[in-house]
Amino acid sequence: MITNNRDEVEKVKVELNCKFDMKDLRVARKILKIKITRWSALKRLYVPQETYLKKILNKFGMKNLKSVFTPITFHYKLSDKQSRKTVEEYNYISNIPYTNNVDSIMYVMIWTRLDIAYILSVVIRFMLNPGWAH
Repeated sequence: MITNNRDEVEKVKVELNCKFDMKDLRVARKILKIKITRWSALKRLYVPQETYLKKILNKFGMKNLKSVFTPITFHYKLSDKQSRKTVEEYNYISNIPYTNNVDSIMYVMIWTRLDIAYILSVVIRFMLNPGWAH
């Protein structure tokens, strides 16, 4: 629960405790292996996904990719014309777990990185026949 009203938190905890066998673990530091950092002075929570993202990049052989601040720029267009066409391209792309990559990044988007929703919606369109550009 995230709220500024401590009385409301206590009320909900009492109600939940009446219906479920539970214990109060107090302030959460991790949820589903996601670390939670608190900035008390700014009254903010920070939920970094750096460890998970590095694990994904390593798992799919992309740890040496160049990072960017903007997931996709306005002049970069993806299309069906960029899908695999040759046998060599088909064989190469077939060895890349495109769907697994997209699924793993979608997990991050759903939990903490809504800013990448647009680029994911773009690359998902090419899941059946991705090319190098995708």
